[in-house]
Amino acid sequence: IDRATITGFARSMATIALVAVLILMALAVIVLRIGLRPLAEMAQAADAIAEGSRDERLPVSDRGAETDVLAAAVNRAFDAQARAEDRARTFAADASHELRTPLATISGWLELYRQGGLRGDDVEQAVARIEDEVGRIRLLVEELGLLARLDTGRPLDSRPLDLARLAESV
Repeated sequence: IDRATITGFARSMATIALVAVLILMALAVIVLRIGLRPLAEMAQAADAIAEGSRDERLPVSDRGAETDVLAAAVNRAFDAQARAEDRARTFAADASHELRTPLATISGWLELYRQGGLRGDDVEQAVARIEDEVGRIRLLVEELGLLARLDTGRPLDSRPLDLARLAESV
């Protein structure tokens, strides 16, 4: 065997090896792109959610792959968050309504007083009504504070309660 044959054989083997490595690298890139496509779709959906699309959800296929399990879990978390936000909006609307009623009563009595429509005993009656409505507002605000403390998990302020005195006052 001469040197030229060995050199030619070595070059052929190196070329074949280089081509094989390039083909394998190309196949690896294709496989990775296909395999990572669900993650890219998830990223697009997550971006849409971050931009305010509250109805958008991560895509879930029927393959049962790990990305599908992850997407389903994240979708459940988004759904739970949406329900919590809906409850918070409903609560805020209810609280606003409950506060608006006593404020309207107070404003009405004050406006009547300013326009000179109250004299003598009527003023006392108006002040008593205003005090009642302020008491309602104070109670609502205290209840809102209690709900906020419960929501954050802070301990409640617990004190002994005299039930006999409470029953008498009722």
